[in-house]
Amino acid sequence: MSCFASTSFAQAVKSWTIMHYSAGSNSSEEDLMSDIVEMKQGKISTGYNLVLMIDRIKGFSEDSLTLDGNFTDTRLYQIENNAYYRLNGKEFLPGIDVGQSYEANMADASTLKCFIQYCKKYFPAKHYLLILRSHGNGIGMCPDAENGIRDRLYPAEITNALTKNESVDILGLDVCSMAGLENLYQWRPEKNSFSADYVIASAPLSGA
Repeated sequence: MSCFASTSFAQAVKSWTIMHYSAGSNSSEEDLMSDIVEMKQGKISTGYNLVLMIDRIKGFSEDSLTLDGNFTDTRLYQIENNAYYRLNGKEFLPGIDVGQSYEANMADASTLKCFIQYCKKYFPAKHYLLILRSHGNGIGMCPDAENGIRDRLYPAEITNALTKNESVDILGLDVCSMAGLENLYQWRPEKNSFSADYVIASAPLSGA
């Protein structure tokens, strides 16, 4: 397994960019780290980009092998086959730097917006898949325990903060209980704001 640092220069346009927003500053962290192991194993093709933004927290997973150490801050990575490249956040996420620690609020829609903008500039593609990975409870998702138990991403908050420029082809909600029609209606493709052509979500518990 290899780890490298990268300064995130814009790359050639690929067919797809997968943007994985891993809000692990809560009890989902251990399962989230297992997902990243599978990402590294499954990233065989070089025909698409896989970009990971991950936030971790003390007290849950002690995994120090999957990525570069048992960190508890917020980091960016490009995932490749059994390898990962740690990235700088550039102008969109300037606090995320290989040489320093930074704690982003993953429950803030502006953080999500900056992540999408970052990926679209530095990992351009014909199509985009955005995956939100964390907890969900039907009315909100991606709680950030370091900013308060009630701080999470709400569907209307995402709609208000994001624009049509951040729209994606597929939105994957790898969280529990967020497949309600009232949530999907927020991101219908005919809107002149953030939208997704397709949404993959779970009505009951995710993975149940």
